[in-house]
Amino acid sequence: MSRKLLFKAFALVAALASALGANAYDFVEPGFYLNITGTNTVEITYNNSNPNYNSYTGNVSIPSTITHNGTTYTVTAIGNNAFRNCDGLTGVSIPNTVTKLGNFAFYECPSLTTINIPYGVTTLGWDALGKTGLISVYIPGSVTYMGSEMFYYCTSLRSVTLPESITYIDMRSFQGCTNLTRIVIPNGVTTIYSDAFKGCTSLQEVTIPRTTTTIKSGAFSGCTALTTVSCFATTPPSLYNDDVFTSEAYSNATLQVPSAVQSAYQAANGWKRFNNINGVNYDFVLNNLKYVITSSTTVKCVGPTVDPATGSWYIPGTACGYDVTEIGEDAFSNCSRITSITIGPKVTKISKRAFYNCSGLTGMSIPNSVIYIGDFAFSGCRGMTSLTIGSNVQEIRTAAFNNCSGLTSVVIPNSVTYVGGTAFASCTSLSSIVIGENCRFNDAIGWSMNIFLDCTSLSSITCLSKQAWAFEEPMFPESTYTTAELLVPGGSEASYRATNYWYKFSQIKGTYTLDEALNVEGGDLHFTTGGVYPWIVMVSDDDVPYAQSGNAGVSSTTSTLTATVTAVDGDILSFDFKAWGEGSSTIWDRCSFSINGVEQIACGAYQNEEWETYSVYLPAGVCTLEWSYTKDASVNPEGDYFAIKAVQLIAPASTRGDVNGDDSVNIADVTALIDYLLSGNASSINLNAADCNQDSSVNISDVTTLIDYLLSGSW
Repeated sequence: MSRKLLFKAFALVAALASALGANAYDFVEPGFYLNITGTNTVEITYNNSNPNYNSYTGNVSIPSTITHNGTTYTVTAIGNNAFRNCDGLTGVSIPNTVTKLGNFAFYECPSLTTINIPYGVTTLGWDALGKTGLISVYIPGSVTYMGSEMFYYCTSLRSVTLPESITYIDMRSFQGCTNLTRIVIPNGVTTIYSDAFKGCTSLQEVTIPRTTTTIKSGAFSGCTALTTVSCFATTPPSLYNDDVFTSEAYSNATLQVPSAVQSAYQAANGWKRFNNINGVNYDFVLNNLKYVITSSTTVKCVGPTVDPATGSWYIPGTACGYDVTEIGEDAFSNCSRITSITIGPKVTKISKRAFYNCSGLTGMSIPNSVIYIGDFAFSGCRGMTSLTIGSNVQEIRTAAFNNCSGLTSVVIPNSVTYVGGTAFASCTSLSSIVIGENCRFNDAIGWSMNIFLDCTSLSSITCLSKQAWAFEEPMFPESTYTTAELLVPGGSEASYRATNYWYKFSQIKGTYTLDEALNVEGGDLHFTTGGVYPWIVMVSDDDVPYAQSGNAGVSSTTSTLTATVTAVDGDILSFDFKAWGEGSSTIWDRCSFSINGVEQIACGAYQNEEWETYSVYLPAGVCTLEWSYTKDASVNPEGDYFAIKAVQLIAPASTRGDVNGDDSVNIADVTALIDYLLSGNASSINLNAADCNQDSSVNISDVTTLIDYLLSGSW
């Protein structure tokens, strides 16, 4: 008897002894039979007074903690035989505190069709799930031990996902699983033990990983339906004897192996019995994706094993311990039924025709790891309506997105230094493109022409370079120059109007941020706006930006703009404004400016195309500035609005109260101010400093304010 069989025999004896013993559980709470396994831990067990074990029925939800006699215990295991023979058990919910399923834990539970094994479980004991009604099972990556006969005679089992954390498939693990049609043995498994898949009469496809070195007697005996055996070990695994596979498999199934070692399999004991041995151009398969090893640490994905591929696909960051850095040529070419692709975070290259004619693909987000998009990579993806190109892409090669007729907008990031000819040609729905600040459409750095050939729906082109660069014709459809708007950084309009072939655009407009539109040149004030009707940036016919209330023509609404500044004594706020509206200075629609909630000016929206300047002293300290436009209940065809520009904070030209200009404030300044008020002669005084109460005029109240300052020491 082998050591493994001997150990199992001892385990069976121990289990029987436990079943016959006087105390199979320590307490019952609430409805669960429990054994204390540690100071504050318990495991679920069975009722030893029931010789058939079957104490549990229906849907069972195992709690993560149980309190008994004032002590709270954490449930960390489902013990040996805990749910054995519970033929009435239909469902079970296992908490994530559980780390172990004991031997025979759910053995012979024929009504149990689904189970969730939470991440954190590390051990699955012998026969833990044998003879259950399970249909599909996912084993999490935390599991490192999976005992023999794990799915023994689970005749309803159709699919199972095994983790890379296990190192062997134990004896009779899947014996008698007559509905199992395919199995992928994970990378990391070195040994497949005897009778592991014996009698799996529906099994058609088997994938054996690169890491497997040994397959024991009868591992696949009785698997008469096998059509494909894929083995990716570079050295043919040792077969215990000639009965590892059934004779039907040797005659009818195709053995797929890496092309480089095909001859080794054709000469190896056992393997050479396969009538059909084919070399394949990939090194291993994981989750229905094929991979080719490109270095000691990297692989490229070369496509799905399922044909035709459908639905959603995920290309991971790593596969079998390798970084997935490339999607190979034609990897998903003509997979027209794929609807979405998620690309992992380590892919740097998308090769030519990788997703060619994936017409069912509805959107694509290319991660920031990608630097290269090959020729025709996404050409013909007509169903793609959204596209995000990662911020590190450097090359977009010829026709990469040709005939993506569903795309409506494209942003080409700053990182791009090359775009091939017809890269976005025939994107007939494309209406908006943004070209990054550092991108150039010229041959000097590899840009080719006809990039937007037949993109006849273009209505908005934004080029973020502050200096226009020349390109050669043709680039855009000829009609684009008259129908599309060219948006460029504010202040660079003249540069674009003077440069080939940007000058052909009849509509060239500068774009500004709100701060750029409102500040004077060199200003650094920050403005905010929000709500339903935020202020908007406008540009005059002479390329001068300004901000305008966002509720023009909308009755009974308010649009507000704010800024916060820190002023010192004597600072002046200045801005230009105008209002347009009802043709009357009567305040129907209200244009208002306030400081710290106190209104400074208010006017109606009257027809005035001239800008006016308003200046006001600010109180020292933090000041909240607010401009607002409130529209009354009527709507006017002119499109009423309040507009401002050239906002600036002006430092005082003189010291407040230093009327005579001697760099100090004292009683002599009071005398100088009174003399000015009596004589009207301002030749020897500073009028700005004389406006002591900062009401924009100089009069007797300024004398009072100045005297109060001299007495109190504060304004």
